[in-house]
Amino acid sequence: MKMGLKDAGSLIDPFIQVTCKDDIGVDLCAAQSTPTPSLQDELYLYFNVDVELQLPLEHFPQGSAVFFQLFHYKEKRRRTKAKCFGFMDVDELKTGQCVIEIYKKSGNIPKRKKLELVTSRPLFIHLALDVTKVS
Repeated sequence: MKMGLKDAGSLIDPFIQVTCKDDIGVDLCAAQSTPTPSLQDELYLYFNVDVELQLPLEHFPQGSAVFFQLFHYKEKRRRTKAKCFGFMDVDELKTGQCVIEIYKKSGNIPKRKKLELVTSRPLFIHLALDVTKVS
């Protein structure tokens, strides 16, 4: 997983929190956080980590989505804050490489309305998905 941002090199202790939510914003399973990036350069954060959803895709309700929210430490405020997020609707999850857009943080993330891209530059979240059926 890698995430492109115009200021990626300046972020302190960034990590991605992965959550699964239904169409009204209710968590479907526990949130999972990645460790800090294994590599960080001017434009990209590289996370060498696998995240396994804690709920089989077959059990996700219609309209559910998987969210990838980036957090980082703000030295001036001495706290960890959300910077941006990306998401995929569950029906879009398929095995293979995918690229998703990054949006500015908002108080209305689960509703997915009035989304604004974090930058005009072509920077995205790059994922390698492995979707398997539960037997």
